[in-house]
Amino acid sequence: MKIELNGIPLDGEEEGGEGRSVTHISTVDARNTEAYDAPGGQSSSYSDLGRSAVKIIAEGIVSGKNSTTLLEGIWGCFKKGDPVEFNSDISGAADITKVLIDSMIVKSVAGNRNRFDYVIELWEYREPPEEPEGPVAGDTGLPEEEAAPAEANQEAEQWANEVATDSSARRNELTGVVLDPAGNPTPGVTVVVAGCGREIEVQTDDRGEYRVKDLDPGDYSVKVKEEGYENAEEMVTVG
Repeated sequence: MKIELNGIPLDGEEEGGEGRSVTHISTVDARNTEAYDAPGGQSSSYSDLGRSAVKIIAEGIVSGKNSTTLLEGIWGCFKKGDPVEFNSDISGAADITKVLIDSMIVKSVAGNRNRFDYVIELWEYREPPEEPEGPVAGDTGLPEEEAAPAEANQEAEQWANEVATDSSARRNELTGVVLDPAGNPTPGVTVVVAGCGREIEVQTDDRGEYRVKDLDPGDYSVKVKEEGYENAEEMVTVG
């Protein structure tokens, strides 16, 4: 198991008998989703809000005459609150290069002043996209010397395209199941989804399920267009 924090290896044996070992490590990764009620009695509508940052919890032991210096170095990074370099081959964190130290607990071992147990909680750090600033070449009224060079324009266009691509990948879906009064799935009925300037009609499949893709964020009404479902209408918010 390999793990380095700010260039400091937390495992292995150093010269002079100093020992470093990671006794336990775990990672927590999750997606952010929101679920919404849909007509028909069984809800499965959801909105994908993207992946959360990975949380890493490392427990270990540091011993030897330089153990205090090592821990003080990590403690200094924790107090500053800046992202630090991270390198590991553990599953779920091998592609993480920077982390924020969220908490750090250090315990001295009775009878051995050069040995310490620690628990460090880390959060994956992801650089925010840099939005280009300054004037753009070709703007009316800008002197030529104040206009941004063509290279800056290309960077701005690339950034805008990346944001647009990322936004497109996060378009929302609305799914659900239409049930009859007995609680059985109802195939072949029409579901009307209306909102944000659109009205979409879809048919339930043989399992009574329907799906509407590529919805813009906003409020939508969902109705079942079938006899016996006249009052089956629900308002949902996606995005």
